[in-house]
Amino acid sequence: MSCFAIRVLLLTFVPHGKIDMRRSARVISERVNSMTSAKQKADDVTPENWNWETVQEESATRIIFDTIGDEFIGQYKGSEHIAPEKEGSEEFDLFRFIGFDGNPYAVNHSYSLVTAMKKVEIDEWVRITYTKDLATKRSRDDESGDVSPMKDFRVDVRRK
Repeated sequence: MSCFAIRVLLLTFVPHGKIDMRRSARVISERVNSMTSAKQKADDVTPENWNWETVQEESATRIIFDTIGDEFIGQYKGSEHIAPEKEGSEEFDLFRFIGFDGNPYAVNHSYSLVTAMKKVEIDEWVRITYTKDLATKRSRDDESGDVSPMKDFRVDVRRK
């Protein structure tokens, strides 16, 4: 409260030119407390002053490595198992990351990445690079019968 406001309040409570300082101080104190309380209540109704807790994060953007040399850099946040409720949908696993932009990203598990990510700790920054395709006899394209290659990756961890 400004000095001007206190003087105005003092003058307001001067009966017939006599100043009762104890009464004036008490009334001023009550008014200041009342004004402070009103401001706090006003602050409580403005969203920018509220505390928030996230109970559901947005879905991560899926990173797809489709060209050799593709690269992704993100802060590792762990692995997540997804079990869709829709009947007939297959379960799958994702590695979760936060990108430089603060948004969530996800990369599908693969043999190469699972092996590499075991050596990465939560919150470490990683660079994943799609390096080559590896021929495999285990996975075949259902329509043509051709062998689908397995993607191979290099995973680098940021060191300070």
